[in-house]
Amino acid sequence: MVDDSVDTSVPLGNATATLQHDGERQRFRINTASLAPRGRHRAQITFQGPRGAVAVELPRVALWNLTQRFHEVSIASGFAAAK
Repeated sequence: MVDDSVDTSVPLGNATATLQHDGERQRFRINTASLAPRGRHRAQITFQGPRGAVAVELPRVALWNLTQRFHEVSIASGFAAAK
């Protein structure tokens, strides 16, 4: 059984999101990202900012593959965070 009470919120610092829809682009600041399970096979990533939030829901396996790929690319390109 998964413990849904765990705080998965991560502060992002000086981050922005860009939304493109019908040829229009809007940027807004995001302060935190959080991860929440949505059933057995899906997960939701939410980016929260002062003007609202954007949520992306995807299959958990796709999320695992995506985060693994981000990790591999960041290490290979030298963008890994310094400790």
